[in-house]
Amino acid sequence: MQTKPILILVIASLFLLTIQPLHASENLTIATWNIYWLTDSKHNQREANHYDRLKYYARLLDADVIALQEVENTSQARQVFGTEYEYYFSNRRGGPGTQRVGVAIRKTTSLTVSSVREYKDLDVGGVRYGLDLILTRNDLSIRLLVVHLKSGCFSENLAETATVNFSQKKKKACEKLRKQRQALEQWIDMRATETIPFVVLGDFNRRFEIEDVKQYTDDQGLWPAIDDPESDNPYEDLTRINDDFKPQCWNSKFGHYIDHIVIDPRAKSLVISNSFRELVYEETSYQKYYKFLSDHCPISIKLAM
Repeated sequence: MQTKPILILVIASLFLLTIQPLHASENLTIATWNIYWLTDSKHNQREANHYDRLKYYARLLDADVIALQEVENTSQARQVFGTEYEYYFSNRRGGPGTQRVGVAIRKTTSLTVSSVREYKDLDVGGVRYGLDLILTRNDLSIRLLVVHLKSGCFSENLAETATVNFSQKKKKACEKLRKQRQALEQWIDMRATETIPFVVLGDFNRRFEIEDVKQYTDDQGLWPAIDDPESDNPYEDLTRINDDFKPQCWNSKFGHYIDHIVIDPRAKSLVISNSFRELVYEETSYQKYYKFLSDHCPISIKLAM
């Protein structure tokens, strides 16, 4: 008489074990990672043990979708993330060592990938393209734009680049970033008129918190130009997911993020509370290890979809 309740309990436990992974899969982890000069060229050659460490951190990151920057091609990405991902990269022109943006998507996520296209408007003169794609699962779609904007103009007033005594290198960087700002704003404004939630993520090379402190206007900064909380269209009111966090990467060497995950209100409603994460390397010497790992640590969030 005692065996039946025990048998029912065992069956119920097995049933719970089978449905738990299905429930967990409803959360989609989306990350962005600039992997310093991950290329086939001699510019930054890595040894086998360096790839081993990158693979180790890729496993710890455990993301379903990874926006990639400074990765040359699928061959390089596969050495880090393996064959369990599908890879999509921009076709930015250039020889060995060319930095490109891309995305790695785990094959077991049951995501449908569509409308993959380059956003070449961000190329304002030898600058990296964006990568634009739509992900769909459970009858819910989300649109991603992966970016790696021009480096070298991290917090300067973009309205003063022609008049302030910047170095020639910084002046050129700020001028290109100012042009990219227009292209990025146009992409966001167009997406806000559509029905699909959207996320812009990657290396913006811009310290938005400093822009906030300096109270930049639309003409002076990048963030106030792309974010429009006073617009009649509520989907132009964007959120910076990592806004309430300070970077811990390389013992907090960098005081402000330049990697960002930016979302519209519809995407914000999908974000799992307290899911933002920065994966910090166990290595502590920046100068010794950043070329073999990266000068950036990956950041991620979870979405319910």
